[in-house]
Formats: sequence, structure tokens, C-alpha cells
Amino acid sequence: MILRNRCREDYSTLEWRKRASPLTLRGIGANLHTTDDYVILPFVFQRTDKQNNSAAALSHREASIVEDLQAHMLVGTGILVPEQFDILLSRKFAAIESCGV
Repeated sequence: MILRNRCREDYSTLEWRKRASPLTLRGIGANLHTTDDYVILPFVFQRTDKQNNSAAALSHREASIVEDLQAHMLVGTGILVPEQFDILLSRKFAAIESCGV
């Protein structure tokens, strides 16, 4: 999910798309968001690979556009699991096994 204003400001060149019918999504806690707007959002993660070379991971995923999202963007397990993200918050590190970064 991505906050509507953030999407307009940061991703103004992306094509906004409409679903055939609205989708209700759960945010953090019991917060529900209903929307029929979405974009195909590029996710780019820059890091070094296992040999300490500069590397980037790129993935394009559907992001639903919602109102009143305090986090500005939420990335859920629908993206994290297929891309095999391993997030180590204590080291401020994320390994993306699907591409070796």
C-alpha cells in the first residue's frame, strides 16, 4: 500500500490504474483501507553483493493507493516472501535471496 499524496509526489510518472471493483486492505492493527486505485511500483534496493561489489535488486509490484496511511508505504508478505527477503533490523540489513543481493 502507498499513501495517495506520496504516490502523486514521488511517483508522478507512473500510470494510475483502476480495479474492476474496490479492494479492502488491512493496514497496521485493525485499520482498513478501501481502494480501487493502484500503480505498478518499481522497488529498487541498492547494496553490495556477497563479494562486496555494488549491486541492485529491482522488482515491480502492484501497490494499492490509499488515504490516511501513517507509514506512507507498507510492504507486506505478498512481496517479501516471493522475493525471499531476510530482514535483519539489528544490523540494518536486508538480504534478497531471489537475486543474491
